[in-house]
Amino acid sequence: MDGTPTVPVRRQIAGFLKRFKKAARLNGGIDFVPRKERLDSLAELGLTVQAANEAVFALSPAFYCEGPLPENHGFPGEVWVFGKHIAGELVYIKLYLSTVAGERRPAKLISFHKARQPMRFPHGSGQPGGDDV
Repeated sequence: MDGTPTVPVRRQIAGFLKRFKKAARLNGGIDFVPRKERLDSLAELGLTVQAANEAVFALSPAFYCEGPLPENHGFPGEVWVFGKHIAGELVYIKLYLSTVAGERRPAKLISFHKARQPMRFPHGSGQPGGDDV
């Protein structure tokens, strides 16, 4: 092995997104924890929490950047990163799907802010100009 992380195939990414969206629909929506940084990012982008939720529900494997990540804040589950152009800006989106039995809202939006560095889209970004944005 050369140490390069393996990129999941589109089917694996689609499977995660399907599980995430299903968990959100069945459990009262995406848990968007109203932390100051997230709310400031939404305001800066001119978006509401509802618009952020709609952006997440519109994600597909083309918006995949990395994951699953080993980082899970000490809780069992999956963490994946996506990027999407929203309001003329590239937005970094980190999702967490908890696998804790009985979790009230297992689909969580961990990060939603302007990208702070270039993002790579191994399966295409759906944007003109190539895979790197």
